[in-house]
Amino acid sequence: MLQAGVARVDISPEIGVAHAGWGAQTHQVSIGNDMPLLVTALVVSNEGIEIAIIDVDILLFTPEQDKDIRELVSSKSGIPFENIRLAYTHTHSGPITFSQWIKEGIDLAKNWWNTIPAACVKAVTEAKST
Repeated sequence: MLQAGVARVDISPEIGVAHAGWGAQTHQVSIGNDMPLLVTALVVSNEGIEIAIIDVDILLFTPEQDKDIRELVSSKSGIPFENIRLAYTHTHSGPITFSQWIKEGIDLAKNWWNTIPAACVKAVTEAKST
């Protein structure tokens, strides 16, 4: 029987985090959160096959970050690595995901980034149980 579950985890950063930036920006760090940033997971299973689609409100993932997160989600959820799709929204108003020219707020961004893998696991785990 086809089953599906969805879950969201709030990953909104602290005020003052370095943002990903855009051409017209006049500051390097956030001054507030207008809308939450989220990890959204959809888990679908049918006849013993299980897949997860994870969408993260983040600028981007490197191929290595993608692989590491998918491996972690697979090991914690039991969903095969090749059945996990990780995507990002490419928001420029969220935290920066790698060091660039921006220096102010970068430590907060690094701390925030370290929470993303666990948030992906949590979203998938909750989606599996709904």
